[in-house]
Amino acid sequence: MGFCLYGHEIDDTTSPIDAGLGWITKPAEGKNLIDGELYIRQRAEGTERKLVGFELQERGIPRQDYVLTDGQGNAIGRVTSGCMSPCRKIGVGMGYVKPEFAKLGTTIAVQIRNKELIIIIQCAVGHVVKLIRIAQAFVGVSYGFVFSKQQYIFQCFSVFGNRKVAVVFTKEQFT
Repeated sequence: MGFCLYGHEIDDTTSPIDAGLGWITKPAEGKNLIDGELYIRQRAEGTERKLVGFELQERGIPRQDYVLTDGQGNAIGRVTSGCMSPCRKIGVGMGYVKPEFAKLGTTIAVQIRNKELIIIIQCAVGHVVKLIRIAQAFVGVSYGFVFSKQQYIFQCFSVFGNRKVAVVFTKEQFT
């Protein structure tokens, strides 16, 4: 979880700022950027939605296009990707929500089969991708990403010596 997949987290209606990927998109001096005015405006004013990572607090698996709600039935976004975490044995996912619901620790809900299941926002996805890329630059090629209650553990194979290395980030580094 944490990587933006075309057709799920990003598509032709998504800007890099929406997806939290503004840190890898910079307009070049004297060059036209596709939708450059939108990019500059969103950088200055913010967006109408933010991509977040979340985990279910009840049994269930979030799937693409499930509705995210404020817990009272009011739609605030949609799931872009979701699955059962093989390590934690809980449902995890990513989705777009209104900015006021994107803070770490916010409790919202996902509608699964006409039932609202409680979820908690765990991270802003763009920060996850940035830290993973930094870790890959220093350590090697990724093969896993594990959530825990207090930290994220990013596991890699070291390019030097073929040994397994774990890079640990605290939750504060993702906000």
